[in-house]
Amino acid sequence: VNDVEYNVSPSNNSIPMGEGSTDTDFVLSNIQNLNTTCQQNVNVVYTLDVLPNPTAAFTIDEIPDLCQTDLFYVPYSFTGNAPVTVGWQIDDGYASTDTETGNMDSIAFYATTPGDYNIILHHIIDTNGCESDLEDLISVTVQPNRNALFSLTDNKMCAPATPSIFNETNYE
Repeated sequence: VNDVEYNVSPSNNSIPMGEGSTDTDFVLSNIQNLNTTCQQNVNVVYTLDVLPNPTAAFTIDEIPDLCQTDLFYVPYSFTGNAPVTVGWQIDDGYASTDTETGNMDSIAFYATTPGDYNIILHHIIDTNGCESDLEDLISVTVQPNRNALFSLTDNKMCAPATPSIFNETNYE
């Protein structure tokens, strides 16, 4: 190949190939063997498809406070050529990936321990192999369940009666 000269337009170093790039046609022309006088006049067009990187983001701004053992589905949407694989994690150490074929899905969140949690979308890759690192975070607070316990001073009384109710509620 070192003894062949050719023209490519536009040149490789004049085309930005970052995010937001568009499809580009490369034209190969005037191939000449430097060891002989042979030359071939060609006009070959190669099209480079520049594909956008996929994205994903939560579709709600906040999650209402949940009670211990509540199940809540946290919705998110994404772009990219399906199927896409979305990586997410909860800051308590649980992590997962989901493969999706539509343009919207949700993460099922269920906590048995009260506290504050962060759910993070951290990576997406589409069927073309295009990928993006993400950092979309949403927080949720899980409240402890309440156990209510009431008792009567006496469950049998003669009329006219005035029962006394005692609140013995225990907050875990």
